[in-house]
Amino acid sequence: MKLTAGICTLGCKVNFYESECIANMLSERGVIIRPFEEKCDVYIINSCTVTGESDRKVAQMCRRAVKNNPDAFVCVTGCMAQVNAGRLSEIGGIDYICGNRNKSSVVDRIIAFAAEKTKNASAELNVPEFEPSPPYEPLHLGATSHTRAVIKIEDGCDSNCSYCIIHTARGPARSRCRDEILDEAAGLAKAGYKEVVLTGIELSSYAGDIADLAAGISEIDGIERIRLGSLDPYYLTKQRIDRLAEVPALMPHFHISLQSGSSAVLAGMRRKYNSDMALERIMYLKEKFPAACLFADIIVGFPGEKEHDFRKTVDFIRNVEFLHLHIFPYSRRKGTEAAAMSGQLSSSEKRSRAAELAAIQREIKRGILERVVEDGRSGRTLRVLFENDEEGHSEEFIDVSVAHGEEKSCRSGNERQKNASGKAARGEILDVRPEYTDGNVIFGNILH
Repeated sequence: MKLTAGICTLGCKVNFYESECIANMLSERGVIIRPFEEKCDVYIINSCTVTGESDRKVAQMCRRAVKNNPDAFVCVTGCMAQVNAGRLSEIGGIDYICGNRNKSSVVDRIIAFAAEKTKNASAELNVPEFEPSPPYEPLHLGATSHTRAVIKIEDGCDSNCSYCIIHTARGPARSRCRDEILDEAAGLAKAGYKEVVLTGIELSSYAGDIADLAAGISEIDGIERIRLGSLDPYYLTKQRIDRLAEVPALMPHFHISLQSGSSAVLAGMRRKYNSDMALERIMYLKEKFPAACLFADIIVGFPGEKEHDFRKTVDFIRNVEFLHLHIFPYSRRKGTEAAAMSGQLSSSEKRSRAAELAAIQREIKRGILERVVEDGRSGRTLRVLFENDEEGHSEEFIDVSVAHGEEKSCRSGNERQKNASGKAARGEILDVRPEYTDGNVIFGNILH
C-alpha cells in the first residue's frame, strides 16, 4: 500500500508555495496526497507565527493530526517551527520539527519513516539558525491545486520592524536567480497555468527589477496574467510604477503592506515611510492603473496608538478606497521591540477598533462593487479566470459568480432575474457582464 500524506498550510502565500513544492516532491516519490482532514500515514503542518492566534492554530492542527491517526508520522515546518520549536515539542505525537532553512528535508524524513514504519519517542529537531548570508533554498513548483500558480522569488526580510518576529523566523533577505524563476514560470505555462503570482516574504527586497522580471514572464507563451504579492509603499516610486505600467500581462490589482495611516504609529513600527509618502505613492499607482483594485494589511492597536492615530488610519482607508483589508489586532510577540513598549492597548480596545475598521471596509467594498455593476450597464465586462464552473476572479481580483440556473436578488431588491449564462471550465478565462452584487461577490452572465 502506498504512503498517504495530508498537508495543512497556515499563513502567507510563501508558505502555500512551499507546501505545494513539498507535495510535488512527495508525489514524485510515490506518496499519495490526500486532504488533511482524512486519515493519513503522514501529516505535515506548515506553520505561521505572525500572531499569537497563528501559534494557537498551529498547535490546534498538530493535535488534530494526532487525533486523526495516532500512528501517523507528524511533521511541523515553517515559521513557528523555526522560532518556537520548544513549544511544539511539548505537544505529544509530533515526530519531526523542521525550520525554514531545510524544508526539503521533510520529504527525506517521511520516506525514511516509510521504510522504518516507526514513530519517534520524542520530536526530532532540525532547526538550524540563520547565518548572516544564508543560501536561497532551491525549491521548484511543477504543479499546484489552484488555477493560479504562486512563484516564490525572494525569502527573508531585512526590515526588522519593531512588531514583527518574521525576520527571525525567515532570516535575512535573499533572492532567487532570474533564470530559475523564468524556467519555473515556463514549466507552469506548459502545464496549463495562465496566471502566476510573484511572491516573497518581503517582495520589495527582491534584488532584481520586479518590473523587468514580470516583463520577461509576460513573454512566455501561455502566461496571460501576472500578479504581485504585497509591496511596501516605500518601494512604489514613480519610476517603478511607470515601469510596472508597461508590463502587458500585469493585472490591475495590488496588495499594499501599509499597516497604518498614522505617521506616528508608522515611526513606532519602524516602517520606511510616513503617511504622506504612502498616500502620494498609492494615489499615483491608482492614476497609472485606473481600473486597479487595491488590498492592504492594517495593524490596529499598536502600542501607543491614540484615538486620533486610529482616526487617521480610518481617513486613509476612506481616501484610498481599498477593495479588501487584512486587519490584524496588534499581537504582542516575545522577542520583538514592540512587546516591551509602553502604551499597550487592552484586548477589548484592539478588537473594537478592528471591528469598526472592518465595518467601514465592508461599506467601501460594497460601494466599489456597485460602481462596477453600474459600469456594466454601460457595457463594462469583467475578464474572469474561473476556479470552478461557476466562480472565479476578475483581472482586478474581484470575486465573480455565474451561478447557473439560480434566482438571485438584484441590487434594487425589486426585480428578480435568472442567470442563464451557462458554466465555465476550470482554468478558462471568459468575459462576464456584471449584473448585481451582494456586497462581497459580483454576479454576472458569461458573454458568448
